[in-house]
Parts: sequence; structure tokens; C-alpha cells
Amino acid sequence: MFTHVHTHINTELVLNSGTTDQQLIPEGSELHLLEAASIITSKACPSEQAAAHQVLQEIVRTLVGQLQNIISHPQLARYGEQLSCQVAHKVSCLASVAKMHTAKTHPESSLLFEPAAGAVIAACHSLGQYSSVRAKVAVFLHRMIMVLGSRCTDLLPHCFPQLLACSDTTDTDIMVQVLNQLMKEHQAEALPLVDAMLANVLTKFVSLTPTPEIPLAAALEQDVQTAPSPDGAQGGISYAEQERVALQLQYLVFVNHVSKQCPDALCSAANSPLLESIFARLLLGLQGGVGEGHGHISASAGIPLRKSALDTFIELMRAWSRHTTPPALVTALRNFVLEQALPSIVRDVADTSSISIKDPKNLQLLEQAGVLVWTIGSCYGNDNTAGYLQSMLPALGWNQEATAAVTQNIASGGAQNAFKDEFKRIVRAVRQSR
Repeated sequence: MFTHVHTHINTELVLNSGTTDQQLIPEGSELHLLEAASIITSKACPSEQAAAHQVLQEIVRTLVGQLQNIISHPQLARYGEQLSCQVAHKVSCLASVAKMHTAKTHPESSLLFEPAAGAVIAACHSLGQYSSVRAKVAVFLHRMIMVLGSRCTDLLPHCFPQLLACSDTTDTDIMVQVLNQLMKEHQAEALPLVDAMLANVLTKFVSLTPTPEIPLAAALEQDVQTAPSPDGAQGGISYAEQERVALQLQYLVFVNHVSKQCPDALCSAANSPLLESIFARLLLGLQGGVGEGHGHISASAGIPLRKSALDTFIELMRAWSRHTTPPALVTALRNFVLEQALPSIVRDVADTSSISIKDPKNLQLLEQAGVLVWTIGSCYGNDNTAGYLQSMLPALGWNQEATAAVTQNIASGGAQNAFKDEFKRIVRAVRQSR
């Protein structure tokens, strides 16, 4: 069977080589064919596995050869835009044929894709300035994280900096998602690359979005595309504002991934000087982009920002209480959370004009605020936290009964879920009393 599969696919690949005008099937059909080949070779019975492996090897070898021929074209510099489309397609072909082969399910196949990875890196450096190439390289890298296993950490340092540097507002997040997946799948092995690239990623996002020191409203006034979206976007958000909210959320999501998977990268000697600016942007996210001087982002648009920032503070407190984090950084985080993050979110969730709990998403935010309070008690001491809340809550307008209920619950050291539910009930009572 596999002899016929190999002959059929290889014939079509040769005719779809990208180096001639002759094409047997459309590019979309070729991708479907290669995905089918990936499925067939991945499900071969024991007696056919050797033949399946050979077919897969020949397909990959053919595609790698075609990709190398394109990027070595003598007129690459002159016809880069035209050749970039062919390169993007061939990279996509390699991603398609790798689809069903992972290091866990087919370890014998992973070695076949190392030459492909090398060819894609070369393509990235030759034509990475074209968004079509970057998009397909990102898909390929997602596949390689699964196909090569932890060995993919040797691959990414050779291409990720190039992809990030060439990316723009349309695809920076697509590139960063590769790093997010790497952290999720290979935490320990990903740490050196995350540590090295953290500043570059954050700088990229900051260069594309207003910093906390630059009011979003002022940035919007300078943008020519501030007309409301004609398709009725949520809250009447302009195109410019949608872009800025999206980029800010991408920044927060990336920091959230780092805090969960590679928290040591945030407290390394190279990156710890960035914490002040990171905390400031997290606080801006926690305020949902509706704080004074930051523009008129709707409450609905701000909820994802609040959730991501809130979860990051929670994860950082947990991670840094378990790791050998420098005491000075632990103290800095504790002080920032107690003095700025906690008062900000507690004030907002209890404010009927700021957050409506009729929206289920906002109700989840209220519960997550309870988790933050519980985590502070868990990490920094329940008695100390109860004492701090006893002075903070009345200053935020909480009545004596609600303040006593929260402090008593946190001092008792109960389970997280029980405290979260009780906190939600207390906050509702505070809102009703106003």
C-alpha cells in the first residue's frame, strides 16, 4: 500500500515543486493530500511501520529540497515578494505532513523533521520580512514543539528573535503564542529562551501600544482611525481603541504565561529591573483601561484585561512564595499588591457604577477578586492580612459588618472555594447597601 502512496504523492509534489509553472493540483488540495499522508503514515500497523517511515522520510526530503531550491534562487533579492508566497506554501506543506507525528506518539519520526526545521530557519532569515512567511513559520513551529519535544528549544533561539523583530501589530501575538506554547509544553527547557527573550517581547508590545505614562485618550486623538466601528463593536469602540485593547491584552496574557510556567524569568538579574514597568501595566490592566487619563474603554471591553492582570498577580504571589525568589522582590510584589492592586480591585468590584454583576463575566471577576484576597492570606499570613483588611476596607467605604465578615473569614484560614463564595456574598451585600 505504502509504495502506491509514495508514488502518488511524490509525483504530485514534484509537479508542485514551486520552481516551475507546472502544477498538478491547487495548493489547498496539496495541503489536504499531505495531511492525509500524515494520518496514513501515523496509523500504520506494526508490519507496515517501516514502509510508512520510509514514505514519510521521502515526502519530507522532497519538500525540504523544494524549499531549499526556492530560497537559494539567484534572484531572491529581486523577486522576494513573489518567491515568499512559494516559500510560505512549502513551509505550510511541511507543517501539514507533521500534523499527526509527535515526539510522544512517534518518537522515531521526530528525527526526520530536524532537516526540515533547518530549512525553515533559513527561509525565516531569508524572507522573514514578509508576513505570509512569518505566519506559516509560526504554524510550523507550533507543530515542531510537539514533534521535536524538548529538542525544539534548540531550534527556536535561531528563528524566534527574527520573527519577533519583523512582526507588526497584525502578527506579533501570533509569534508570541509560539513562546507561550513552548512554556506550556516544556517549562524547564523553555526557561533560558524565555529569560533571554522576555525584555524583547515586552519592548515589542510596549512599542505598539501606549505605555501607562501615555494616556490612551491622547494616543487615540493622534490616530486618524478613531471613528466608531460600523459593525456595532461592543461599547462603540473605535478601530484604534480595539487595536490598543487587543495589544494590551496580549501583553498581559504573555506575562500571565510567564508567571505560571517560567516565573523565575521575571526575577532574573536581566529582567528584575523590568518589574516596576510590568507591575504598572498590570495595574492598568486591573483597572480595565478605564482609569483616569487612560481613555474611555467600555466596561465590557475591560473585563478580559482585569481578569488577566488579576490572575497574574495571583500566580506571581503563589510562584514566588514557592521559589527561591530574592526577598527584596517578594517584598516589592507584596507591597505593590497590598498598596495598589488590592485596593483597586476591591474598590471596583464593590462599585455599582464601575462593574455590573448582572453580566456573568463580571461575576467571575468578583470571584477572582476573592481568590486574590485568599491568596494574599495564604502567602503572607492570614492574621497579617486580616489586620491590613481591617484598616483598608473602611477607607474604601465598606461598613463595619462587611469588614468584620471578611477579616474573620480570612483569619480563620479556611479553604479557597469557601472563602471565595463568602467573599462574593459579602461584596453583593456591600453593593446593595450603597
